[in-house]
Amino acid sequence: MVSFLIPLLSAALVLVCAFTVLLVLLQRPSEGGGFGGALGGGALESALGGGAGDVLARGTARAIALFFLLSLALSLLHIHRAGARVAVGGEQLPIPWEEVVD
Repeated sequence: MVSFLIPLLSAALVLVCAFTVLLVLLQRPSEGGGFGGALGGGALESALGGGAGDVLARGTARAIALFFLLSLALSLLHIHRAGARVAVGGEQLPIPWEEVVD
């Protein structure tokens, strides 16, 4: 099960990263036109209305939250697949997964 989830979540992480970069580039900074201005000026505001900046800001925040959740899930899956061990006082001890899951 773990070996199936890692490539799936990795692909989702790459897509979320690309989507986040696109959202950040489309936003206008407070003083300049931003990259969104180069792609059509005020076309985004006319298509989405005057609150387009708010929509982009909320979408960016959600995409970043999803990025962190996917990154955390991938790190836990890699630790679990490797049969991770923690070093306590110089001694390698296995992580008690039953206690973590319950």
